[in-house]
Amino acid sequence: MKFAFIIDSCLVKSYYVKNGKSYTYENNEIYVNHNSLSPESMVGMWSYPFIFEGCFLNWSEWGDNLPDYDLEVIIVAIEKDFKNFNVSKLRKKYPNAVILGMIKEIFLGNVTEFGHTIDVESYHHKARTEFLNECDGVFQCFPEISTSPLIIYKKNVKYQLNIYHFQLM
Repeated sequence: MKFAFIIDSCLVKSYYVKNGKSYTYENNEIYVNHNSLSPESMVGMWSYPFIFEGCFLNWSEWGDNLPDYDLEVIIVAIEKDFKNFNVSKLRKKYPNAVILGMIKEIFLGNVTEFGHTIDVESYHHKARTEFLNECDGVFQCFPEISTSPLIIYKKNVKYQLNIYHFQLM
């Protein structure tokens, strides 16, 4: 396996793609979840493993025991637990991989009566900025950075925020 999409913690179980179908790691059975159109297709970012015949790893399920792969490319979003999950651990485990930081959730940290809002002084915003700067590159999936709320990262992240739209497989 050469590609992994990794998120620090979420509701989706870890899965791998083999012969165009998704399978769970826990029992190697066909995997379908709320993001699936079928075992052969998921929407949005969940389709990345299908494009590369790779895997999705919910890091919280694995802890420090991520699977032994010789990965070439990792797309990672760390947005909840910056202490236990970090780029240094990925570099140690997968020294040959290019690590691309992904912005999954627009806002982190500041929850008001109107929902999540920008708070550039929050711990989560600062930690995400640090995480993105530890990666080899950064991307987001919104069409125009100049009109996106993510414009706040443009001056604090050392990489250009490249746009890669989600694919529908």
